[in-house]
Amino acid sequence: MHRNKVLLPSLLLAGLLAIASCSFSLPEGTDGSIALIPFWDEEQGIQGVQPMEDWSEEATIRQIAVPFSSEEAMALLLKETDLSALPEAAGRFKGKAFTWTLYEFESHLEELPVGIVHFDMAVAESEATTYVVALLALPDAYDANRAMYNTVYTHALYALEPME
Repeated sequence: MHRNKVLLPSLLLAGLLAIASCSFSLPEGTDGSIALIPFWDEEQGIQGVQPMEDWSEEATIRQIAVPFSSEEAMALLLKETDLSALPEAAGRFKGKAFTWTLYEFESHLEELPVGIVHFDMAVAESEATTYVVALLALPDAYDANRAMYNTVYTHALYALEPME
């Protein structure tokens, strides 16, 4: 009996995840689709969507919440890159919970053993927390798949929100 009490919630959760996940077709000229699945990070207090693992060998998407002001968070980012300052904002994007400031640039990133990395990065601030969504890709791969990467990035930006 106890086993069924544990098994049933696990099966319900698996079923809900399957229903909650979504898939979108890739932009015109590209074959296939990418499945987005819900994610939540209780430690950071955020939830949203992300692509399933192994969606790209040349790119990754990171979604974080840090208990700093945006100036402090960007100072930490600059220490890990070869940038002396962030480039001018590339625009704004209205998501479900935040209005994001968008940046696009290329730089070295100390923790990665590759040369230059392309960044699509969005920053939003709420009270004492800064939220960052970053798509990092190898520049050649980004240029070849720009529409696909932008689609994944836009979905992640739209969906990210604090957990209640």
